[in-house]
Amino acid sequence: MSAKGAKGGKGGRGKASGKKATSRSAKAGLQFPVGRVARFLKKGIIINLLYLSLYIGWLITHWLWKMKWISSIYINKKLY
Repeated sequence: MSAKGAKGGKGGRGKASGKKATSRSAKAGLQFPVGRVARFLKKGIIINLLYLSLYIGWLITHWLWKMKWISSIYINKKLY
């Protein structure tokens, strides 16, 4: 009998039918989805989000610095 006709249905491919699948998160002892993060890293999605968040943080910091600088100029002047 060939391998395709053997019991188990998969014919020698894949995992044994008696074992339960274990996720990479469970193997690592983590709570977040390791497989999903790995997939996003492969596609470059997380890197793009990281750059975007760093740029937004820089914009906010730059804006706050400018507001502080402007307010320090006008702090002793009366605006009315």
